[in-house]
Amino acid sequence: MAGKIRVSVDQGKCVGTTICVLTVPKVFALDANGQAIVVDPEGDTLDRLRYAEEQCPQSAITIEEPDQG
Repeated sequence: MAGKIRVSVDQGKCVGTTICVLTVPKVFALDANGQAIVVDPEGDTLDRLRYAEEQCPQSAITIEEPDQG
């Protein structure tokens, strides 16, 4: 059985630019502090998640793919 994609946001790095929320709004939202949080890690394609990860100016987003074994 394949694992799920893991998506995380480093709250120590996130400055709330909203790029991730605008890129994949089904995956990310802003919390009460204006920082990104993950609401549904499977809410979009891996390509779109990778794009959001690359666009984050603080490199606060981490995407971990499941083992293919």
